[in-house]
Amino acid sequence: EAVRHWTKEFEAQREIGKGATSTVYGAWVKLGPGMQHLVAIKKINIGDAKSISKEDLAFIEQEIAVLSKNNNRYIIKLYGSCLGDQPYLILEQGTRGDLLSLLSPSSGLRDKLTPLARMRICSGIAAGLNFLHSNDPKVARCEEC
Repeated sequence: EAVRHWTKEFEAQREIGKGATSTVYGAWVKLGPGMQHLVAIKKINIGDAKSISKEDLAFIEQEIAVLSKNNNRYIIKLYGSCLGDQPYLILEQGTRGDLLSLLSPSSGLRDKLTPLARMRICSGIAAGLNFLHSNDPKVARCEEC
């Protein structure tokens, strides 16, 4: 119920990303008096929650297990999860948005990046992928392939 409140019942204007298996919404979460935190709520699209496949459930649990152990600065932090009727992950939200949007021609940033900045971005991506691929269990999978 709190997740629905934070996302205003999953308002379309709160959507900040979409993949093959999930939709991500931005939300402000109240942590205490006068304290709010920007989070990303990943709603895992599984159709009927009662008919989730064992493979999909295992992947969600695997993602939670790896992100729970995450101490890599290049990987978004997991704050919480719910595996009830509708699975959700509550994640740190990147304050500058997603990399694809930042590097798109319409952002205006791409042409302003120095070679050193481009190298740092590539290095960060490689470090994050290395973390995901070297953990047990592994989480990296290609949703767009």
